[in-house]
Amino acid sequence: MMKTLSPVSWAALAFIVLASGALVATLISPPPDPSEHPMAPRFKGLHQAFEAAKRCGGLEMTPAVANRIGAAIDEAVQGAPGTGSRLVLISDARAEIAAAGCDSDLARDALAQFEAELKPALE
Repeated sequence: MMKTLSPVSWAALAFIVLASGALVATLISPPPDPSEHPMAPRFKGLHQAFEAAKRCGGLEMTPAVANRIGAAIDEAVQGAPGTGSRLVLISDARAEIAAAGCDSDLARDALAQFEAELKPALE
């Protein structure tokens, strides 16, 4: 004897199948490119400024400095982009300043940006 499913059971089964499909699609889709966020260039530029100040400008890193600069950057970009994108952009900013060196135009411009936009957060 074959038992048939009730309408509620069919609905529950359909929901499980759809949810599983959505989960699989999410897991196999590529993550968004952090640089596509509208605030990404600003965020990365400010982190280049912070990195240049640490590497080339003699900025002493303390938890208080990191907190103040982080708050200033967060305010400047209005809380965007998201956490995953931020980590990628911060890593890129560090690598670019390190690769360019302290005598580069990139580092000099980043130091000027630090003086103008981020240093006031430390005062």
